[in-house]
Amino acid sequence: MKPLSIAIVGTRGIPNRYGGFEECAEQLSVRWAAQGIRVRVYHPHHHPVVDPVWKGVERVARWDPRRWGSLSQFVYDALCILHLRHHPVDAMLQLGYTSSGVWQVLMPRNARLATNVDGLEWIRPKYAAPVRAFLKWSEKQVVKRSDVLIADAPEIARLLKQHWGAPSLCIPYGVQLEQPESKAALQQYGLTPKGYDLVLARIEPENQIELIVRAHQKSGSKIPLIVVGGLNHGYARRLAKDCGSETVRFVGGCYEKPIVETLRRQCRWYIHGHSVGGTNPSLLEAMASGCAILAHRNPFNEWVLGDFGHYFESIDALSSALAAHPLAVGNLERHRSRLECEFDWDRIAQDYLDILTGKGAP
Repeated sequence: MKPLSIAIVGTRGIPNRYGGFEECAEQLSVRWAAQGIRVRVYHPHHHPVVDPVWKGVERVARWDPRRWGSLSQFVYDALCILHLRHHPVDAMLQLGYTSSGVWQVLMPRNARLATNVDGLEWIRPKYAAPVRAFLKWSEKQVVKRSDVLIADAPEIARLLKQHWGAPSLCIPYGVQLEQPESKAALQQYGLTPKGYDLVLARIEPENQIELIVRAHQKSGSKIPLIVVGGLNHGYARRLAKDCGSETVRFVGGCYEKPIVETLRRQCRWYIHGHSVGGTNPSLLEAMASGCAILAHRNPFNEWVLGDFGHYFESIDALSSALAAHPLAVGNLERHRSRLECEFDWDRIAQDYLDILTGKGAP
């Protein structure tokens, strides 16, 4: 009997070297491959891993002219979809729609298409009005052509229903509770246990990095703030240049999981500024590490974190928290039962598989 075949599009490939969708693609695809399913994940040609098969998952490289800026994503998405037309599968999982909405008419029609719409991109304030208008149109195309929509948080499902009258299934991201650590991580960055505060995020306005930095400066704290995030675009470089100092250190991106896990576990405060989107993987990982968390107050973070952390909404509120809590304490045991129940990757992989095989459609 021919094995089930599934393709994942819309990511920068596996193993994860970027963000939430890539982690989702990695966690799902490896589990499906272990069940004997033929899984294909697309990735840009410049991904640092070149193996055609990784942990049983087929990796297909497509050209990504990254020097072309935003246009490169449209080219990359089109090439992935064209490859799918000539190499069909039984089901497709589309993660996001920022540019792929343009190419929905090219999607193979003989394969079931499930789309995770992420955080409703057209609502994000970082985009100019014309871009938001395009993204709203793109989302409409995806809603219209997908066989099933996936929301990663209840608020996203509510907004999909409100804006498009579209039903969706709510499946959050997952998290692994036991992560390896790196003994050399703190030494690598010149840090001591509980002797620094940590931000781990893409350096974008919607992640409130500048607010966090200004709050840290205003608090007068002598404990350094370590900002881990790529510095390969203009906003990030400008912020690092304007705000970097001995006590605010922009150290660039880090994708080595043992190092990142150690940085989370050993920080005084993990500061989570994400203000839009659904279930944020980095917040789940911070909860699983047991660190003390200060999170931006919004419906997405409140649904994930609940009363297991502290919240801020302004520079003043955050600076007061940083000044008033010199010995922040996290509590993994309080988090554990909820993480194991609602954010387990094995269960989530099965939920996605049920959708892709038509067993879990709304």
